[in-house]
Amino acid sequence: APAARLERLVVCVLLRHHDLAPEAAAAAISGVHPSQPLPSFWAAARKVRRWVQKQLQLGDLGDEDGADGGGYPGGANGHSPPASSELRDAALREQREQQICSRLMGRALFLVSNVAPAFGRPPTEAATAHGALVSGLAHG
Repeated sequence: APAARLERLVVCVLLRHHDLAPEAAAAAISGVHPSQPLPSFWAAARKVRRWVQKQLQLGDLGDEDGADGGGYPGGANGHSPPASSELRDAALREQREQQICSRLMGRALFLVSNVAPAFGRPPTEAATAHGALVSGLAHG
């Protein structure tokens, strides 16, 4: 789902900005509970994902036609909508989610790939950490 990819990308942006990709990789490999900034990065990314979900819900509320059963013929009589309409609604929801996330993902990818970290490391160590981060995004 686009919102899940956006959530992971936000974490990568924060790791890159704070130059903590090597520490995050070491914590993931060792299985040790990560230091304080890392869990807060995931919490921030979850907030972005929840925001996307909220935007989808607001869009869903705006799409309803009122109390007549959601615009389906016979909806007021308690009949369920046809399966093809449910599939169409799911496809439209996926498309809206992609539209909401695409601009944010573009900006986040720019930050990950083009903007230097706020805190410096020796150039070879920073290049190695950046390469691992970007290759992880390409396969995730």
